Amino acid sequence: MQFPSDNAASVHPAVWRAMQAADGPDVPYDGDGLSRWLDGGLWLANARAANAAATEIAGAAGERLLHPVEANELFVRLTPAERAALRAQGFAFYDWDHGAARFVTAWNSDPAHGTALVRATAGL
Repeated sequence: MQFPSDNAASVHPAVWRAMQAADGPDVPYDGDGLSRWLDGGLWLANARAANAAATEIAGAAGERLLHPVEANELFVRLTPAERAALRAQGFAFYDWDHGAARFVTAWNSDPAHGTALVRATAGL
C-alpha cells in the first residue's frame, strides 16, 4: 500500500517502513491463475487439509487444548520440559504465553507428521 509522499510526515516512521515493506517487489498480477485457484476449489481443498490436520492433533490434546479449534491453529498447554521433549523429537511450534504452545498446520501437512505428533504428545 502506497501513500502519497505528503502523507509520510503524518505517519509514524516505523509504520511507514512497515507499509513500504509490505508492498514487496513489483510483480505482474496473474488474475487468470488466481481465478483458476478460486474457481477450481483448490483453496477450499487446501483449507480443509490444514483444518483436518489441526483437528486430529486437537483430538489427541484432550484437556491440554486451551481453545476450541476453528481453523488450522491450536493452542496446547505444555510445560517447558514437555516443549523441550517435543522439540528434541524434531517438532516445531511457537511458544505461546506461559506454559502453552501454538501449533499451525498447513495445506500440505503430511498426515504422518500429525500422527507422529499425536503419539508424541500422548507419551508426555
